[in-house]
Amino acid sequence: MVLVGIILVLVGNKYVKNVVVQNLLQFTGITIIGIFFISLIYEALVAEKHFKAVIGLLRSELTKMDSIQSKCLKLGIRDIFETMSDFRAKFPFMRVVAESPKNGEIVCVAKSLFNLLNKTDEMKRGLKEGLSFKFVCSNPSTIHPITKELCSLYSTDIESALEALRNLLAWAIKNKAKGSIELRYNSIEMPNSAMIFRSRNDDKELLAWDLTFGRDDIDKKILVLEVGDHLLGLDLKTRFIKVLNNSILQIKYVNGRVRVNKLRWSFDRIQDNEDKKEKEKAADFELEC
Repeated sequence: MVLVGIILVLVGNKYVKNVVVQNLLQFTGITIIGIFFISLIYEALVAEKHFKAVIGLLRSELTKMDSIQSKCLKLGIRDIFETMSDFRAKFPFMRVVAESPKNGEIVCVAKSLFNLLNKTDEMKRGLKEGLSFKFVCSNPSTIHPITKELCSLYSTDIESALEALRNLLAWAIKNKAKGSIELRYNSIEMPNSAMIFRSRNDDKELLAWDLTFGRDDIDKKILVLEVGDHLLGLDLKTRFIKVLNNSILQIKYVNGRVRVNKLRWSFDRIQDNEDKKEKEKAADFELEC
């Protein structure tokens, strides 16, 4: 390019008589030489310096990402959710139940079970398909003051969940649902909770670890981990299963019958009320027709 620029300048000076053409050739030659040298200086002094800095920063960030990702994979961390709402959007309980294997098991070790036991429609579907539900919650009459302060846990939350479970059991008894339900009271005050379930789509056991820092959904951080051979997932499952096994059994329902009823619940009145409501709905419907 330098040679081309020099040739154009020389040709314009020596062999061209027309002043306009001569000036045009000289200007073009000087422009080509100037552009080349400016580009050379930029590549050699400026661009290379900035490219090295950018590449170094990029390599550093990629190295950190690879390190974090690899450790997450080793620990079994599949997803991290900043709020409970984000977790429910990706793992709604209806999906958890629908994708559970036939005659599978869903374990939940929690503080109140309020958010779970109020989803009775999903649980009815699971009981019809033979799923086994194992629940652990705090005893509403012995909540420690520290637990109330740390997790904003109130006995009314547990009582509301238990009432929903009571109605669910009345429905299960009436319909001879072939699944099973266990309710246990936990004697260990735990600020976090977990739900363990399996997906028949990829045959992987998952654990949703709820780190609770308050009452609202935005105060809950959820980690979803694969159990299998992964370190953290396996350790957490072992811990929560120990809590389950060492909790006190209160209710046990199997194949249409309540085998254990330490809470002394009566289901006849509940079922009579449900039947009454259904008859009233049917009567209203006939009246409307």
